[in-house]
Amino acid sequence: MVHVLVADDEDAVRSVIVGALRRAGYDVAEARNGREAVEHFKAASADIVLMDLLMPIKDGIEALMEIRRVAPTAKIIAMSGGGRIAASDYLVWAQAIGVNRTLEKPFSLTDLIAVIEELAHT
Repeated sequence: MVHVLVADDEDAVRSVIVGALRRAGYDVAEARNGREAVEHFKAASADIVLMDLLMPIKDGIEALMEIRRVAPTAKIIAMSGGGRIAASDYLVWAQAIGVNRTLEKPFSLTDLIAVIEELAHT
């Protein structure tokens, strides 16, 4: 079973994503911020990491860089709805770090599952 780590500080968003992925048959872990995501990844590695870029305590960019140092080939999807700058600008930074895919919020759960399926089989 594919293990997906979902990191998002917005409880409602995280809950919807986690529920959809569990219904689709994935083993899912949750993190409320970048620090929790890194801690989980180091303790239990994930096949795929879905990381929001704007979070408290440790932002997604910093967490992604740390995960990349621990596991250079980790499969990572960055997501963002923007903030002080456009979501696409944050996602460009994530691409520079070397994430596998990016998703701009809001995205459909169908699109998310398609990206996860693609990464799970590569």
